[in-house]
Amino acid sequence: MLDTNAALALFWYRDPALAALAQALTGGAAVPLVSAPLLSEWERELARLAQLPSEYARAARHWETAPSAAQAAAAYAALAQTLPHPDAEWCQKAALAQCTDPDDQKFLELAAWSGAPLITRDKALLRLRRAALRHGFEILAPTGWPTEPA
Repeated sequence: MLDTNAALALFWYRDPALAALAQALTGGAAVPLVSAPLLSEWERELARLAQLPSEYARAARHWETAPSAAQAAAAYAALAQTLPHPDAEWCQKAALAQCTDPDDQKFLELAAWSGAPLITRDKALLRLRRAALRHGFEILAPTGWPTEPA
């Protein structure tokens, strides 16, 4: 699964440094998992970036035609599998490490619940790698996936 920054790097900015991850996703070797809270954040951030001329220009460098929020959203939606988000009771029982950014806790919750690796560029999430392993999932940087050792 991807956090919002990794999803934006892939589907809005089309970061060439993430070509191996993009190929794995488009080739079906990996499927990004999402839940309603993750999709909500993705849609908010995508809409916000599309309205900022500097971010729009930055994204346009890697598109054959001008990017649109709708194109990026459709590309992500075509690959993603939506799961229910774990409920508060499950999250409390799981006793996951707490991220320093409370907005990122939802990524830890879904990753722990699903067992899927969390792919992120977020330093606060990356600092929780060891704690994640104790809960049965990995936190990986997108440039290291899929060859990065645990």
